[in-house]
Amino acid sequence: MDPQIVTKPEMKVIGYQIRTTIKDNRNQTEVPAFWDRYLEQNLGSRIPNAVNRGTELGICMEFNSETGTFAYVIGMEVDCFDNAEPDMVCVTIPKSQYAVFTTSKVLESDFVPSIHRTWNYIFDEWFPTSGYRHAGTPEIEINDERLLNKQEMQMEIWIPVL
Repeated sequence: MDPQIVTKPEMKVIGYQIRTTIKDNRNQTEVPAFWDRYLEQNLGSRIPNAVNRGTELGICMEFNSETGTFAYVIGMEVDCFDNAEPDMVCVTIPKSQYAVFTTSKVLESDFVPSIHRTWNYIFDEWFPTSGYRHAGTPEIEINDERLLNKQEMQMEIWIPVL
């Protein structure tokens, strides 16, 4: 599972945010539940100025290593922050170099565990031997048309690296 190393320019995102924690693996239930609510309520349709409505982002940011808490945003890349509603957050992600990991193609029933396996691989196996270190900027999950085939669901995880 070797990543591609790419540079991505600055990106603006409008979305919805929760705060969660890695303690007791709470993020592994709270983030999927947040996605369920986002999809059930069709919140993406409310996001103004979307660059590509077919691509939704999950952004991990503001990680606190002492408490294990972080903010998780579900949203879309936008060309400007105009008309964002009060319950939305506006995030500017700086230009960064990323290690891009792609999850395995799996059935819908194994998709969330596949995401967890990929995150675990990144931090438990890849980082310790890669020669890279985390850049400290937001991590991005990219959900696009590869989620439409429920027999071979797949997504990318972009990790900012130095």
